[in-house]
Amino acid sequence: MDFSRRVVLTWAVATPAVLILVTVTLHELMRRLLYDPSMVRRVAFAGCNEVSLSLAQRIGGGSLGMQVEGFFDDRSAERLGWRRRRACWARCPTSCHS
Repeated sequence: MDFSRRVVLTWAVATPAVLILVTVTLHELMRRLLYDPSMVRRVAFAGCNEVSLSLAQRIGGGSLGMQVEGFFDDRSAERLGWRRRRACWARCPTSCHS
């Protein structure tokens, strides 16, 4: 099969231009959706430990469109350790405290 030079040249020029335009448009649309305050998701962690605190710090930066509300952990103070328990409760709204 032979294609005309005009068709091939048109395709070769138009395709990258359209792909770039679509990529930039979708990127801008996603950026607006992620940073829209009405689209922020509220998250809470089940369990309070080093891993959940670290993840909460990453999420709390706001770049993922999430807001950390607190931690739920019903383990005893002996199992949790007082230091960790205070750190978790300090970040947790009063509605999380048992």
